[in-house]
Amino acid sequence: AIYPGGPCDDGNAATFNDQYDNQCVCKGGSSSAEFNNVEELRQLFNGNPKTINSGFVTGIVISDYTQKNINGNNLVLQDGGYGIVLRFKSPVTVALGTEIKVNLTGGSLSEFNKLLQVQDLPNANIETISTNNTVTPKVLKVSELSERYESTLVKIENATIIDGTKFSDKLKIKDSTGEVLHFTNATATFYNESVKSGSVS
Repeated sequence: AIYPGGPCDDGNAATFNDQYDNQCVCKGGSSSAEFNNVEELRQLFNGNPKTINSGFVTGIVISDYTQKNINGNNLVLQDGGYGIVLRFKSPVTVALGTEIKVNLTGGSLSEFNKLLQVQDLPNANIETISTNNTVTPKVLKVSELSERYESTLVKIENATIIDGTKFSDKLKIKDSTGEVLHFTNATATFYNESVKSGSVS
């Protein structure tokens, strides 16, 4: 619905909190953001929690809340080659592949169990842009995995799953360059299902 004071998108990535004015024309909000994308947002973190004074991120949701392999208040957002976890005050049900714009003003940029996230976000800060989008995974070898790729979609080709037969086991992913731990949340709908044998990607 269009109404004075209602949310809108003026098409300018440098503004946030866009609203319809009294003539129902979409007007850009503040442009004094501390960052313009997820990459710049991640660079703000210096090891200590930081309150975000102003800014938003736009990206595609790469987590699937229906599979329950993620905390219900969290979603993972990827913008180009960078991603981040966003934690909201209430459970979120934004579908996998949805492009969203999220106002992060007032949120806390911090680490939880060494995972960088922005927390304490109101659910009303989510604005849906489009749906049914796809993100092409970055093809990497195990030896190339690093914090740089945290919260992004990656693919390891010609790998094997070792040290177990079910997602509930303490699994590892192995390729010709090394091994990496594989974790599945106990709440996941597929937690007790068997994993594939042989070569996987």
